[in-house]
Amino acid sequence: MKKKITYSQSGVNYQELDPIKKIAQSAAFSTTKNLKKLGLSEVPGTRGESAYVWKQGNYFMASVIEGLGTKNLVADAVFKLSKKYYYDVIAQDTVATIINDLISVGAVPIVIHAYWAQSKGGFLSDLLKLKNFVKGWEKACNISGVSWGGGETPSLSGIITKPTVDLGGSAVGIIKNEKDLITDKKLRGGDRIVLIKSNGINANGLTLARAVAKKLPKGYGTKLPNGKL
Repeated sequence: MKKKITYSQSGVNYQELDPIKKIAQSAAFSTTKNLKKLGLSEVPGTRGESAYVWKQGNYFMASVIEGLGTKNLVADAVFKLSKKYYYDVIAQDTVATIINDLISVGAVPIVIHAYWAQSKGGFLSDLLKLKNFVKGWEKACNISGVSWGGGETPSLSGIITKPTVDLGGSAVGIIKNEKDLITDKKLRGGDRIVLIKSNGINANGLTLARAVAKKLPKGYGTKLPNGKL
């Protein structure tokens, strides 16, 4: 298949989301005064970026909230073909999506909280799938050195349909030395970009993979030129 597929064509249109974000960010900025009441101060360059940072005593703290979107649908589709759960991989991708935003500002992740919303009798009712997912989430936390503090598992029947799930979470990190704080001000022309080889399709790549699979003759069951699915 030679036809190109853009990220927006896969179902994510940032031009539609940006106006909403601008309204929210304007309102959020007006609440900064509440930090000052506590003797704290935000790092302005981080507002609206990957992670929000504020100065707390001798340290900087960072927080972020992220969602995985529709990537779990890939695991569901592959399960129908292979009868093998890949929710441990989806869980690891969720954790990575969250804490990578902390790392991008120089923060060391400390605590992560999970948000798994489902329809009644949906995702969480499949015990084998859930155990596979929890195993992956735990593994990702241990790899990244973050404590899994808890989470929320609301049942949103009428909003989320079976057997899908809305996966996301939030995390807090710490920056002990100011020199480790990364903001746009530290970026300069001539800076090097380090590329790390991936062991597979991750994060936003899964959204594009879903869009590509829809256009293949047999979806995820279509064999690649090398003979593999």
